[in-house]
Amino acid sequence: MTGGDVTVGGDVGRVAPVGLVLVAHASELARGAASVARQMAPDVAIEAVGGFWVDGLESLGTDVDSVLAAVSRQLDGGRDVVVLGDLGSAVLTAGLVLELLEPSGAARVRVPGGPFVEGAVAAAVRAAGGAGLDEVAAAAHDAASQWNGARTAGEGTGAEVSDGEIPGDESVRVTLGNTTGLHARPAAVLARLVAGFDAKVTVNAAPAESVFELMKLAADGGAELEVAAVGPDATQAREAVVAAIASGLGER
Repeated sequence: MTGGDVTVGGDVGRVAPVGLVLVAHASELARGAASVARQMAPDVAIEAVGGFWVDGLESLGTDVDSVLAAVSRQLDGGRDVVVLGDLGSAVLTAGLVLELLEPSGAARVRVPGGPFVEGAVAAAVRAAGGAGLDEVAAAAHDAASQWNGARTAGEGTGAEVSDGEIPGDESVRVTLGNTTGLHARPAAVLARLVAGFDAKVTVNAAPAESVFELMKLAADGGAELEVAAVGPDATQAREAVVAAIASGLGER
């Protein structure tokens, strides 16, 4: 038994061009992070590699060979790869893998620093929108700063409109049509939706392409949200976002 566990969601023919390899010191941690990211972005190829395995028994640690195999499978599948580690030594293991790859393969791999679970979610959602390798890596790296300032449980209603609203564009107010609010899964649905438009969309002035900025709104079910957009596809994007929010973003 090895620490590699492939989890690919959606139609294989639609798998995103950038895949993820999640490296943790325990297989359960790696698989758990992969499961969360997969729910947010089912069309992204994700491999979970956790623990150090000897004769079928797992101990805490990371294994260069298992990580190399996982990265190689992603590359062989035609995907660029972002590797995330749970702790510093996992990142060091990923660095060793880069040295073992052929230069042409190593050029298609990034190992950004960033929070493990939040980075995996942010990277997966960005990859699902068709973003390139460096943009996906940047999403993982920036996840920590995006999450800073999130409201604690019970604080605020999420109905506030923050600073930074897009100027000069007609905005539309819409009621969030689910009962559970704008938590991770519906936020990811919204982020994937706006990735398909050539437009900059905000919800209560938060950038709609960012799962964590949307979650920081802490919008409860039934909250009034203000949607604005600029760009060539602004009208279509705004209409699509308003319809999705009103319908509950896949939840009721």
